[in-house]
Amino acid sequence: MIWLMNLNLIGKVKNYLKLIRIHQIHKNAFVFAPLIFSKGFFFADKTILTLLAALSFYLASSLVYVINDYVDIESDKIHPNKKFRPLASGAVTKKEAMILLFILITGNTISVFLWSRKIEVSIVLILFLINNILYSFITKKIAYLDTLQNSFGYILRVLAGSYAISVIPSVFLIMLTFLIAFCISLAKRILELNFVGKKARKSLQNYDKSLTVKLFNVSLFLFTFIYGIYTITTDQQNRLILVTFPFVLFLAFRFLKLINSSDLYEDDPSKLFLQNKLNFIISFITVVILIVVVYEA
Repeated sequence: MIWLMNLNLIGKVKNYLKLIRIHQIHKNAFVFAPLIFSKGFFFADKTILTLLAALSFYLASSLVYVINDYVDIESDKIHPNKKFRPLASGAVTKKEAMILLFILITGNTISVFLWSRKIEVSIVLILFLINNILYSFITKKIAYLDTLQNSFGYILRVLAGSYAISVIPSVFLIMLTFLIAFCISLAKRILELNFVGKKARKSLQNYDKSLTVKLFNVSLFLFTFIYGIYTITTDQQNRLILVTFPFVLFLAFRFLKLINSSDLYEDDPSKLFLQNKLNFIISFITVVILIVVVYEA
């Protein structure tokens, strides 16, 4: 009897973790970008502050995920993939979700207060919450504005990472963050249009597939082009960063091919991309080379 209760408890915890998207915690890796490119990784105080900022953003993201799923219960029930989400499937009840929301609201309030000594981080966290709450209730129903707003959230992550360790993010970092986030958001819409249909999301009814594909292609080109400009205009000491450009170009071509010809559906395009072993290995090598070059300069 006890082991059955333990199994039920474990299952419930798993559903709660699924509801707060524990599997998407990697999105907050953007908070670490300023730490890495400012060569602050080996300074314990800066690393700890960045880690705390990333955790604060995950806490804020968790609140937004629960709100979004609560608002979308009915529409998620008819979605081929989202119907398995904890709230839509009934694995987590509305009452349980409300209790979790209260806990997360309390946690986020404490988080914003604790960052008051670095008020810029508190402001960015508040902007992130406002941006995503507006998305949950209003802008996710507006074609293309939803993808732009999602991309803005990644810029806020980079800004929080910068303010946490008191560095100024470069224009290149902001632009590249926005473009790669915009590409991923557009890729998600393309996959939805291909495999789920316009009925799955209200904003999809106003998405034009041809235009969306063109926007994705142009955005990916701009990302690659601007990254190339960055590699040849960076400081003389960092010129070896140019070595990473062929890898980034290759990965861009692979991503382009995947989204334009994929016969698989995944809610997270980046996850779909990295499921391919070659893509994962090349991505890993690129990141390692980038970090080595930055810290060797």
